[in-house]
Amino acid sequence: MNQRTTRQSQEFPMVAETLDPAKLPSYQYESYSEIGLNDLLTHVVHFLEGHKQAATFENITVAAHRMFPGKFSLVGYPQFPDATRIQLVILHLGPKYVGWLEGKKKTGYYLNARGREAAKAASLRLGASQSGSDPASEITQDNLANRTAVETRIARLRNSTSFKQFAAGDGQNIDDVTLSWEAFGLFITADGLTKAETHRQLLEVARRQRDRDVEQFLNWVSRERPYLVGRGGGSQAQTKRRNVKGRNRR
Repeated sequence: MNQRTTRQSQEFPMVAETLDPAKLPSYQYESYSEIGLNDLLTHVVHFLEGHKQAATFENITVAAHRMFPGKFSLVGYPQFPDATRIQLVILHLGPKYVGWLEGKKKTGYYLNARGREAAKAASLRLGASQSGSDPASEITQDNLANRTAVETRIARLRNSTSFKQFAAGDGQNIDDVTLSWEAFGLFITADGLTKAETHRQLLEVARRQRDRDVEQFLNWVSRERPYLVGRGGGSQAQTKRRNVKGRNRR
């Protein structure tokens, strides 16, 4: 393949044959309910690769929803795929985070060696697929209460100045008011129960997504600023000292 052909393949979308959902396997919710989103999506990509189907974003979305509708369907609309959730998992599987998936939305995706190993492990955990699919009214959907709101908050947390400052090793200079708002979406004056429950939900999602960086950040907040997660009573004096100290540094 010459340089021009290689460049064109990187610039133009992959042309893919349209999938026939009726020919895709489907799984009982009980067989995958305890398997994480990362592992399930690697299984989807591995299946497409094994059946000579292009792993485009569209094909992954259709296949993920068909195989695992309880995890990859829209909240309240189990008959439709949740493309936003699938895109977030794809991004999380990429080189910046988990590092199992290569490629781009524009040109298609493929598993690297680590991704293929993860896909094989996920396949072993799955039960036998079924030929038909359950009616939408009978599909059990995963974690409806927290799913959309909390996962969106995780993505926003990653883009916050507080998280970036922590990742750069400068966490001690993040003031409490900024951290509380950016990390948890809460005012510093929120009650302890609200702080504790918000922290618990975010930590649960970070662990489920195997987002080690966010998990480490949330654990650091719990350890270094326990009053921001509803522990230790937290004093206004502590908050005031931190905020004044931060402003003085600026």
